[in-house]
Amino acid sequence: VTAFIQRAQQALTLLGPEARATNGETVLQLIAQDEGVAGPLARTALLLGDRWAAVAVVQGPDGQITPTLFWEASPGAPQVNGLDLSAQVVEPNGAPGLRSGRLLGALGEEGGAIWVLLVSAPQENSPEAQAYVVRLAPDGATRTWRGQDDPAWSVHTTAASLSLDPAGDPLLPGLQATAPLAPDSPLRQELAAATIFVEEPPFAQQLVRSRWLPLTRGTGADTRLVYTLQERALLSTPLTTLVHFLLTLQKGDLDAARTFAIDPTLPEAAQGMGLAAPGIWFAQYLGEQGEPTPPGTITAHLRFFDNGDRNRTFDAFFEQDGQGVYRLLALSPGLPFTAADLVTPLPVATDTPTVTPTPTDTSTATATATAPPETPVTEDEGPTTEAAEPATATFT
Repeated sequence: VTAFIQRAQQALTLLGPEARATNGETVLQLIAQDEGVAGPLARTALLLGDRWAAVAVVQGPDGQITPTLFWEASPGAPQVNGLDLSAQVVEPNGAPGLRSGRLLGALGEEGGAIWVLLVSAPQENSPEAQAYVVRLAPDGATRTWRGQDDPAWSVHTTAASLSLDPAGDPLLPGLQATAPLAPDSPLRQELAAATIFVEEPPFAQQLVRSRWLPLTRGTGADTRLVYTLQERALLSTPLTTLVHFLLTLQKGDLDAARTFAIDPTLPEAAQGMGLAAPGIWFAQYLGEQGEPTPPGTITAHLRFFDNGDRNRTFDAFFEQDGQGVYRLLALSPGLPFTAADLVTPLPVATDTPTVTPTPTDTSTATATATAPPETPVTEDEGPTTEAAEPATATFT
């Protein structure tokens, strides 16, 4: 990595300001490949006043991920500086702070200081996202925030899909996380997310979307930028709609059930199918050919069954309205769910069955949720406001 930084500094300086702006990223990639440290991220950005800067996250032969930063001392300056950010992007036990895989990043500038956001998205062997903010000032680099230090971070970013939210601070964008709602999550009560389905991979899970916005604290040399949880909302998905529909049906409130359906006669039809009776419900999203989809994938077709009586298997079809809210379109009995490899079928007469997985399983889901094209909704199904256009140099 040291050789990579030195060679990159020399090459970027020789390029000159104009060529650096257009070819700097390519130069970084070529040198990283030549040094055998090609990594998952090499991006450049023009900061305020056309000051050039770049982040290159490289990966050594031993698999270690190292973030590096390159920048001009001033806009158009001939000399390019380089720095290894490993000391700032590190776990408390000394382990590297970033994982291989999908990375998000952004660069910002204020008062001569460069701000760097680096986020390592969750993956199977590391389901919690890693996130850091580093401030580079004339007196050196300092980490001002680490996501894992916030107790709310793990609740919202484990097994989540992450994206940059342009509606952030002028320095750096916000972060948006879409994650499965764990059966034992404290957010279930807060978001009124009822648990009437066994929500464990590979079966369908309700999703929650959270927004983290940067907040600047302090002034001058003591300026820090941290991310704080600002919003969280239960997403409108077919499963969430089905949960509300079945709950209102079980309560005998057909008028309330109609608000979740397109066809006003569906509540009566569902009653006739016996859906007013509770069950040990599991649900799977199905593709266009009726095949089960990967965990976290959202489709308009749900097959759900009562694991206490698999003759109670049904197909539910959904449609999004103009606001992106899912409504129940059609409902019909299906062939009994027969697979025993995903969950063990239970005797019909069992009153207190044990299933695998169970609703009280405290293990953390490891599947990465794929963000669906739905709209975040609050408890009253109202859509949230779309984010504004970006004002900060970002990259993924």
